[in-house]
Amino acid sequence: MTFLKRSLVLGLLGAGLWFSTLPSYAMTTLSGKPIKMEQLVGKGRWAAVEIWASYCSVCRENMHHLIEIDQKIPAIDVFGISIDDQEGKEEAQRFIQQHKMRFPNMLSNSAEMGSYLMKHADEGFLGTPTLLLFSPKGQLVAVQPGPVTVDELKKFIEKL
Repeated sequence: MTFLKRSLVLGLLGAGLWFSTLPSYAMTTLSGKPIKMEQLVGKGRWAAVEIWASYCSVCRENMHHLIEIDQKIPAIDVFGISIDDQEGKEEAQRFIQQHKMRFPNMLSNSAEMGSYLMKHADEGFLGTPTLLLFSPKGQLVAVQPGPVTVDELKKFIEKL
């Protein structure tokens, strides 16, 4: 853990702010139904979960990579998680429509994603976009901040 990240975590812990007020279901479907990551992954198939935000310029420029993964690698289930949260639901829905994202998308927030990654990957959430790759058994095997292409993902999976 870097010094800066360690300092931030210790500061949040000391202030009693380390995700202590998060609801148990901070991720929801776009229709508002609570959902957990475990309900999406571990169904005998690889799963690529992209954390994105409607206000993220890198997400806008690179969402086509995730769409290509969805279209060109049928053995992988693709999901999106917008960290726009409930307050940014309309912006997230516009983003989904603009980019023609045909795969399921959920709503969450950066605090929930940070909490999830600290618990399951021993690292914090660095920002959007971030791709989470889950094995067919539902194990988180990779966390990759930044854009990921179809070829990069195929090569990574082949090495596992």
